[in-house]
Amino acid sequence: MNFIGREHELSILEKEYNKKSSSFIAVYGRRRIGKTELINHFLSQKESITFSVTGAYNVKLEAHLENFANKLSLAFGCPEEKLTSWTKAFQALQREIEKATLKTNHKIAIFIDELPWLAEMKDNGFKGAVSLFWNDFASQRNDIFLVVCGSATHWIIEHIIDDHGSLSNRITSQIHLEVFTLKETKQFLEAKGHKGLGNKTTMDYY
Repeated sequence: MNFIGREHELSILEKEYNKKSSSFIAVYGRRRIGKTELINHFLSQKESITFSVTGAYNVKLEAHLENFANKLSLAFGCPEEKLTSWTKAFQALQREIEKATLKTNHKIAIFIDELPWLAEMKDNGFKGAVSLFWNDFASQRNDIFLVVCGSATHWIIEHIIDDHGSLSNRITSQIHLEVFTLKETKQFLEAKGHKGLGNKTTMDYY
């Protein structure tokens, strides 16, 4: 099935992607509303090198770092290394970006999904590592497309969008993904084979 709706959100992503500077985008909204699908669909249309990592609930730091190293290897073709902290993890990401951009002019897309699950463990250093990565490296370049995403809306707003520390005013765009509009709902149902639905029937589904 073709991707349905989200024209406004896709236009925001497109505008950010085409900028002559790096982008830092926050996407948030309730669970299972299509945030991950939106970003994956958008990036699938691009020729960027994409590094994608997803947080998991109630997982220890060591497991998250192992997953980060694995995703780094998959994205850049580098050997997996033992990462001992989030600072080391983002330093490794920085090194691989620097090596990759010697060979390509494409953007480097970084998609961090379910970010609160990576960062919410007390004093694990994730937020500080992201801050250093953006402030000292990514923001100084013109080829980084960084998207952070989370279902914990309050956390994303408080700790990323409205942060008063090292990430203050760093977000270049934000997307609050909400439920489908009535028009998008009708498009979705028609794509599923429910042709010729009237507005009343669509409203019943909506």
